[in-house]
Amino acid sequence: MGEKEIRGAVRLEEDRPQFLIRLFLTAVTGFNLVLASAQLLRGNWGWGITLLVVGVVVPGMIPFLRLIQGYKEGRIPLSWREPLAFGIGAVDAVAIINRWRDGLEVTSWVSVFLISSLLAFLLLAES
Repeated sequence: MGEKEIRGAVRLEEDRPQFLIRLFLTAVTGFNLVLASAQLLRGNWGWGITLLVVGVVVPGMIPFLRLIQGYKEGRIPLSWREPLAFGIGAVDAVAIINRWRDGLEVTSWVSVFLISSLLAFLLLAES
C-alpha cells in the first residue's frame, strides 16, 4: 500500500464530525491565544490566566492529544488544515481587537462563555 493510499484510508476512517470539532477547537485555540496575550500585555492577569486555561489549554488538548496518538501509531496526523484553522482564529482575534475599541473585554467574556458551554455539551454528549 502506497503512502497516498494510507492517507486516504486514514482519512476514510476518521469521523467527519470529530474532525470538524477538532478544527473548530484549533481555531478557538489560536483566537484565545491572541486574546490572552493582549490581556496579559495590558496587565489584566486574571483575564490572561483565565483565557490561557479555559481558552487555550482546554480546547487545545483535543488536537494535541490527536497529534500525540498519531505519533505513537507511527504517523503524524497534522495536515495543513490545523495550522490554517489556528491562523484563521488568531487573525480573527487581531482584527476584532484592532477594529473594536471594547472588543478585548467583550470578546473575552463571550469566548469563555462559549467554550464552557461547548465543553459542557461535549461532556453531556459523551456520557
